[in-house]
Amino acid sequence: MKTVRTILILFSIFLFLLCSCVGDEVVTTVAVVNGEMITQEEFEYFKDRKRADIINYYISDFDAKVDEDFWRTEFNGITPEKDLEDRAFSECVKAKIQLVLCRENGIYDDISFIGLRQRAENFNSQDKSGAIGLKTIDMDTFYTYYIDTGVMELKNILGEKELAPTGEEINACLENFGTQEENYSAARKAAIAKKYDDMIEKLCNEADIQK
Repeated sequence: MKTVRTILILFSIFLFLLCSCVGDEVVTTVAVVNGEMITQEEFEYFKDRKRADIINYYISDFDAKVDEDFWRTEFNGITPEKDLEDRAFSECVKAKIQLVLCRENGIYDDISFIGLRQRAENFNSQDKSGAIGLKTIDMDTFYTYYIDTGVMELKNILGEKELAPTGEEINACLENFGTQEENYSAARKAAIAKKYDDMIEKLCNEADIQK
């Protein structure tokens, strides 16, 4: 009798937990980068964006035939499928590191894939009659949109602080723009961009990645 009662209690708890999950989105974690989750959705997002590049690369460099065996055929010891996964994962890591910086600098509060998607959906649902500028965010590219937009703002913020270029660094970039006074601003931006790229590369190489 006691056993039956225990089973009924456990079953009731199971039903409660099951019902409490209804309507919630199931999130599958692919990896954790510096304590931040990379979800399956993020991974698939970058795989979709990289797929055409991978196909073109193997056609161009290996004269590959894109048939049903293409993704599992080895070229120089790696299959296009594995190459696609590796490149997409690297993009996930870079995106996560940049989004964390965006959050730390007050650009975004919720940097999760789901959170940014909801942000885009909320933006698209707003009445923008008569508004100037962006009216709709493409939901196929929303994640990249927020990353690119965040990075632009991040460079402006960090360019006044830890990424502020020295006169020597700006002058080095001026060689690519000419020495006219009006090109100083462009050279300064280029110097900040280089320091930013170097910083992100370093952070990616030093990232704590748990798969």
